[in-house]
Amino acid sequence: MVMASAELIFKEGFTLDSIDGKIIVFYMDLYRLPNPYDPTYPEGYKFSWIAYEDNLEESRVLFDCHSPKGPHMHIDADKEGVEFEWTTLIEVRKLFFQTVVKRFGPIPELEGEL
Repeated sequence: MVMASAELIFKEGFTLDSIDGKIIVFYMDLYRLPNPYDPTYPEGYKFSWIAYEDNLEESRVLFDCHSPKGPHMHIDADKEGVEFEWTTLIEVRKLFFQTVVKRFGPIPELEGEL
């Protein structure tokens, strides 16, 4: 039996400036897994969203989802990660941007996302 591959929903990279002049680098990808999918992937989504200070990759916010952990986040050098509750894709995206702002300070371009 041939297994269907995951569908890429989006993949993007961009930079934004914090209000205090930090350059924050973002890479975000989101995939939809075919049915049946492992229940550790909420609604069949697999994602990796990272934001880090330019030239300081250890200064980061990483949200990702993989088996067996499910959705979780890493702040800075945290290797274990902290689980978070999956509500909806829109709410988790909002949580990611809120966490980025909490870590790096206000980012004017993200005000509409919060």
